Amino acid sequence: FHLEFSGVDKTGPIPVPSTGSWQRLVVIAKDGLQLDAGPQVLRVVMDSEGETKSVADMDLFRFTLSAGR
Repeated sequence: FHLEFSGVDKTGPIPVPSTGSWQRLVVIAKDGLQLDAGPQVLRVVMDSEGETKSVADMDLFRFTLSAGR
């Protein structure tokens, strides 16, 4: 999958590892995103399906502002 902000792909492909179980979650981090000031429209885009013909079981997205950026 990848994340788009206001129609622009800001992450490139983000791979989702297979955990072998829907109950076993992993944290996937993506650093270094730079966004324009002001409101943004976030879109989660599923690029392809996995081995089990599904994409991912996503629980939450957390964004953190980095100091000095």
